[in-house]
Amino acid sequence: MNAFLEHVKPLYNSEDPFRLKAWNRFQEMGIPSYPYLPLGQLRSFKIAAPKKEILLQKNADFPYDLVFVNGKFRPDLSDPLQDDIVLMPLSEALIDYAAFLKTHLEKQSTEEKDAFALLTTALTKEAIFLYVPPGALLKTRIIHIQTAKSSFGRLDIFLGPGAEAEITLKNYTQITDPSFSSELIHLHLEKDSICRLQKIDQHHNKQWAFSFVRAFQKTGSTLHTVLASSGALSARSDFITTLAEEGAKAYIGGASRLKAFNQGHTQVLVRHLAPNTESQQLFKTILEDVSRSSFLGEIYVAKEALKTNAFQLSRSLLLSEKAISYSRPQLQIFADDVKASHGSTVGQLDEEMLFYIQSRGISKADATAMLLSSFVDDLLTWFKTPLSQTEALKILA
Repeated sequence: MNAFLEHVKPLYNSEDPFRLKAWNRFQEMGIPSYPYLPLGQLRSFKIAAPKKEILLQKNADFPYDLVFVNGKFRPDLSDPLQDDIVLMPLSEALIDYAAFLKTHLEKQSTEEKDAFALLTTALTKEAIFLYVPPGALLKTRIIHIQTAKSSFGRLDIFLGPGAEAEITLKNYTQITDPSFSSELIHLHLEKDSICRLQKIDQHHNKQWAFSFVRAFQKTGSTLHTVLASSGALSARSDFITTLAEEGAKAYIGGASRLKAFNQGHTQVLVRHLAPNTESQQLFKTILEDVSRSSFLGEIYVAKEALKTNAFQLSRSLLLSEKAISYSRPQLQIFADDVKASHGSTVGQLDEEMLFYIQSRGISKADATAMLLSSFVDDLLTWFKTPLSQTEALKILA
């Protein structure tokens, strides 16, 4: 993997203290080792800095409010948010909101254990800070468009006490050449705040795509996040949320439909550190051809986290004998008076049900489509906005 490191080094050219710390830690840690994901293939991947951007124009048929191109925010393609919402480069926010932001970022960079997440921070040219003040409501649609061989982006979202955010975020790759992308989203939820993050990942089959979501939740806060993905040459989504104070809740889900040689890998860690916290994980994958998936889910319950309620389920449906799905659910419980369970299934279409539907005069293709729709139907209800529902159906239907 030293060859990949040598290709990455020319991309780093910053003396920003946070980016520098992330860069140094990345070099110390080196390329990570992910279960079931063939990172060894990155040896031959020559990552490159964007040389030019494809001309994009805003029009009436473009439903997104905030636009990022190759990880960089594009105000010229974006619509202004309401006056009470703060949107600015993270470097400027460190000056205006230094009182609470600096300590928070220091803690983030110190606790981050994934080398590629650190690399994303180091190579993001302009991280963005989004702040929803106490009691405010934000509804926005964000798109990340990749037009170059590499893309790195970081978005830090802070919700004040009682604030609410509903965010639809789409990752879309315009090019079909081999490419690399990595995004890092930090969510900080203050007391009684609510965040709904609905992600759509539409990558192509020659792409390495990494996504990291890190959430920190305070008293009574609620996080709903759901992902619809078509996978990629190697796509990996990594979720970590910390339920740090009493009454915090997290609902994390995802549905993928993988075809051809595409891969989709998911890792989730929910950390229950306080009493009366609740979490649910629900992930479903449909695999065709020679596609491959994996799910590594963990629930951690600290000894102080009494009356925790935690649930985890992973289900995979194989439509081909050559498709492969791995699943490794885990529980680490150090408290009494806890409700926690996990489950995992890997199977095929119910042939008897398929025959029954066909016996009613329905074609095999339509009968199969009905069963697949039923398989992911409960997760489709997690997508609450019309745009996210439409985009999810394009991938999963």
